[in-house]
Amino acid sequence: MIFREDRLTVRLLTEDDKPLLVQWLSKPTVLAYYEGRDNLHDTETSIKTFIWMKTRK
Repeated sequence: MIFREDRLTVRLLTEDDKPLLVQWLSKPTVLAYYEGRDNLHDTETSIKTFIWMKTRK
């Protein structure tokens, strides 16, 4: 965990986050605020963009 306050927690990404992140980064409404609506992210692009941390168990 990086930060926690009340109901908000910020943590490092894990392998389990990939599907949701790819889903978000392929929505034009999200990309309008991220890298532009015409820059859709598939799984490979998302992996190249983000450093994935192994889930600690």
